[in-house]
Amino acid sequence: MTIPEALNIAIEHHQAGRFERARLIYEEILHADPQNVDALHLFGVMLHQLGDHVSAIDSIRQALRIKPHSTVILTNLAAVHTSMANYAQAAACCREALQIDSRQHKAHYNLGCAYKGQGELERAEASFQQALRIE
Repeated sequence: MTIPEALNIAIEHHQAGRFERARLIYEEILHADPQNVDALHLFGVMLHQLGDHVSAIDSIRQALRIKPHSTVILTNLAAVHTSMANYAQAAACCREALQIDSRQHKAHYNLGCAYKGQGELERAEASFQQALRIE
């Protein structure tokens, strides 16, 4: 089985909520190719979904070092930071994603969440409105 085939299977398990199966496949992929940006990123997303935010940040940051201009990776990193109440870091990730592509509705939404967490409700509302306009 090729790495792309294995990744597709891992994604299927991940999306279906079969996290342990997905974890094993992501780990096998990363053992064979430690720089596989998709496996690093999605493994981090899955870890976040499982509540292991510290490990999620580590995995997603590794993916970001390989693909530093990915708005999707930046936005997912922001979501993890928000869940950990690291609102300043979350906002920084969102702003970086929006500098790359200002039409990323998820980055605007996550920026709104970060602002809300910081108590900046007017800025949060503006970000949420922008996300809605784009979506």
